[in-house]
Amino acid sequence: MEKKSSQIVIVGAGKESKLLTKNQKEFNRLSRKIEAIQLEIKELEDVLPKLNARAQKELVPLENKRVEVIAEIVRLFDRYFDREKFSKKEKEKLSFYISQEAFELLKMDDEKFADLRPIYEKHAESDLEEDLKMEEDDELESLKFAASMFTGEDFDDLKTAEEIRERLHQKMHEAEFEQKTRHFEQKQRRAERPKTEKQRQREAEKAAEEKQTTQSVREIYLDLVKTFHPDRELDPTEKERKNGIMQRVTEAYEANNLMALLQLQLEFERIDREKLENMADEKLKYFNKVLRQQEQELMQMAQNLLGQLNFMRGGGRRQEIFSASIAMYFFEKDVKKMKKSVKETEKQYQIWKDDLQSVKVFLKYYQVEEDGFEFEFPFR
Repeated sequence: MEKKSSQIVIVGAGKESKLLTKNQKEFNRLSRKIEAIQLEIKELEDVLPKLNARAQKELVPLENKRVEVIAEIVRLFDRYFDREKFSKKEKEKLSFYISQEAFELLKMDDEKFADLRPIYEKHAESDLEEDLKMEEDDELESLKFAASMFTGEDFDDLKTAEEIRERLHQKMHEAEFEQKTRHFEQKQRRAERPKTEKQRQREAEKAAEEKQTTQSVREIYLDLVKTFHPDRELDPTEKERKNGIMQRVTEAYEANNLMALLQLQLEFERIDREKLENMADEKLKYFNKVLRQQEQELMQMAQNLLGQLNFMRGGGRRQEIFSASIAMYFFEKDVKKMKKSVKETEKQYQIWKDDLQSVKVFLKYYQVEEDGFEFEFPFR
């Protein structure tokens, strides 16, 4: 995947590493790290819509095809059940398999597979609506239990999953509010206590440092504004150019993006490499504080994008995605796996369609336990 080039800002580039100060080394580390995260974010933002589009074009049709073949197997087994000779045990297993698969298909799309409804009800010997309601109730009880375990609250009075999620969200909001309130009260109590001279001095130093940090970024911003503000520009072409530059400057300043502001200074020759190399160590200390904050914000943004990619894959036991290239690799792998699944399912359908004995072999290994049947369809 092509990487976007950037104008990375490095100080002391002409010096040996051992001659750099601690703040210079930290500035360079943060500069490189921020560039790397920005490139990662760009790649993730590029790959998300591409994978969404490809999933709709490639994976969804394959999944639909696989499901349609399973529906044909259900119909085939139902015909076999009515027309062919099976032992009592084989009939029990066949009915269970038919009802299980038909139920999943009807849950997925009851209109598309409407013809499977009577087949399901015949083999399950129960009403589909009642069974769907029973499963919904089971899922609701599981959700209530999980919510109760998480919050310690009782959710028994709620009737829908949406109501549970709303209350869970409310409880989480209340817990967050209580935590913030406690934190504020503790801060207030600490503030009301008489301060020692050492504490007052530390607070004054912290306030001065925060002011200086803000001022350091603002100085760069004001320098760029003074140079490129378009209001007094008479030439229409130059005015338009400066408007574009000011938009970039304002966006960088509002995002507290120090690195972007420094890059703009270099791009438009408001500062040269030599001046940057000789930047005061004290100023670099304030710059580093801003860059560390930017680093954390960018890392969170990258994590959010990776979370979206992992959600698209379905999560669960699947291997976690941690980069755009890995996301593309796993997508190709998923497509290949789904193609294989469709091919094998179609092949198995043809075998069962052409050879009744192969169905009997299948049923022979379809294990029955005291609490029911347990068999996973081999080509899912």
